[in-house]
Amino acid sequence: MKNKGSLPNDYIPSLTPITLRRSLTRLSLKSINNLAYLWCRLTSTQPDLKSSQEYKHNRLSRSQLIFNALAFFTAHSKVIAGQVPGGKLCTKKQLLDRILVEYWHKGLNLLQISQIDCQLLIDKPNSFMWTSSKILDNFEKTRPLKLPHLNNQKLLKSLSSDLSSVFLNHIYVCHHPIYPVIIIRIQLFDIVSKDHSLKANVISRKAFFVMIPSSSNFIIHNIINPNDISGKLILQSLERSLCGPDSQIHLVNDPSMKIKNFESIFLLNGNSRFANCEGNWAVYADDNVDISPFDIPTLHQNVVNFCKLNGLESKSNNEGNLDEDDDDDLQIISDQDQIDRIDRKNLINVANLRFKGVANGKLKSKRLFEDYQNSRSPLKRLRRSANSKVKKDDEKIDKKNNELLQRNFDQSQFSSIVPIQEVEFAIHGDIKTYHPHSQSRCSSIETELAKPKFTLKLSGNDVFAGLHELAVTPVSAASRSTSTKIKTIVDPYNVPSWLTGEEGSKSGTIVKNKFYKPFGNDSSVKGKGYFRKFVDNNGEII
Repeated sequence: MKNKGSLPNDYIPSLTPITLRRSLTRLSLKSINNLAYLWCRLTSTQPDLKSSQEYKHNRLSRSQLIFNALAFFTAHSKVIAGQVPGGKLCTKKQLLDRILVEYWHKGLNLLQISQIDCQLLIDKPNSFMWTSSKILDNFEKTRPLKLPHLNNQKLLKSLSSDLSSVFLNHIYVCHHPIYPVIIIRIQLFDIVSKDHSLKANVISRKAFFVMIPSSSNFIIHNIINPNDISGKLILQSLERSLCGPDSQIHLVNDPSMKIKNFESIFLLNGNSRFANCEGNWAVYADDNVDISPFDIPTLHQNVVNFCKLNGLESKSNNEGNLDEDDDDDLQIISDQDQIDRIDRKNLINVANLRFKGVANGKLKSKRLFEDYQNSRSPLKRLRRSANSKVKKDDEKIDKKNNELLQRNFDQSQFSSIVPIQEVEFAIHGDIKTYHPHSQSRCSSIETELAKPKFTLKLSGNDVFAGLHELAVTPVSAASRSTSTKIKTIVDPYNVPSWLTGEEGSKSGTIVKNKFYKPFGNDSSVKGKGYFRKFVDNNGEII
């Protein structure tokens, strides 16, 4: 039985054609065409006749209109995929005109609008700001919980029933095509009645998104402003809906976690091994440290890295790796050029080790997260290895993971595994100052006065990738003419660990070059300059 406060999928809100066109324009041409094809197949979203008189004159029925629309979008999808040589490709404007004027002239219903918003999350992961809330036991406040396998229909009914007592609502639930995560789009509506009018208007609020990763003790959702009552109400309803008969949960939000890229926050709060292994610790998540007892010890990554950094050759690779022309090249290159080349190579290797944990800067993992829903046991794989459908499904999963790996890591040689757009550090420093006319250090009085407190804020598409690039980019020749050593803006040998991405997206306080996590209400450094309270890595307040 449907809740009275739940709006049906076929309800058409009063949105102007300009608003609908603006929403669709943000999608790619392929996504728009695929959505229109899907709408033609779903009963609640199929196109309708403009007027009975017009189509009576043309002798065109609704079924024929749907058939023509399906034929058009099917043919156009083949043109987009390049399967029709010389096929005419519609522009985005032409495709939107056909959708909004010819087929869905009455407007788009709630189901269609929900699918557009969810597709936007897939096409453009940077469209929203995200935060996360930790799932804790309601009785033991410090014990994190992982949600069991969720029933989408049951969750939808429970959440809609809880919200219906306060707001009109519409909830749409779907699965992300790449990540093992459930997407929940929640939209609340207000009923406003105008003066001298018996008809009430339904005004929609901004849609709220909740992501529930599988096998994780976090949920991901939009950022909630302090005055956003509807957002707080949705999270409270979600708490009650996710509670099982044997477990009561409590959601605790981390206000310092604010990330614009959905892929990054999923890797940090999903079921990825790289969530707590970033920077030079990524080698452990990449399973690149421990080797099998049957492997060759000289091929261990640490041995190879040591040989690279010291200009040595691994014993297992000292034969057959040198080209015949190497000796001639070494004779032609001057001694200083050879030294510069070796220093440059060592500089790149050290920077890769500091920022990515591997000297060559490349991961060996084929996936950055675990997908337990799509994984199958080895026994099932053996029993059904002859089934071509299973093989195709596995190929699709591997293809999606490869696409994710390329997006997150192979965009450039400096790209971070988890791109971070903004991070902030409140620095309490003891700066070691020196006398301008001698190399002796200042007196204790001068050093005592040199204790600045300031905030360092970094922002960009991938802040630690930018620092990585600065660590291998030499300064101009004029500025380093007095020294033969290669100088860079960021010194990879001495850069602190909290500037190499080890702490991920966590903002914190730096005291004597040590990172401390925020505590209590001082978790945001915005407008404060520094933290009044902070805790060390053991959880003790200092």
